[in-house]
Amino acid sequence: MTNNLNEEELKNIKHFYIPAGLKYEIMGFLDKTMMKMASKMLEKRTIKKEDIVMQNSIKKSYDISGKEIIKPLIEYVKSF
Repeated sequence: MTNNLNEEELKNIKHFYIPAGLKYEIMGFLDKTMMKMASKMLEKRTIKKEDIVMQNSIKKSYDISGKEIIKPLIEYVKSF
């Protein structure tokens, strides 16, 4: 967020983190190749816990989307 917004915008603009997932089954060849390269790069430098978590999360398809995840956003929009 700090790369895209200034201090005032960070204070005044509500932001949400809404993860969804990763689906290799619908990816094209180039996208799959880039993800495999990223995974290999992370394998070489698994020093930080974050690197290990990221590496594990891009190894296979997953879906963590759902109505529960977007509830805070829906409630915020309804408040207008």
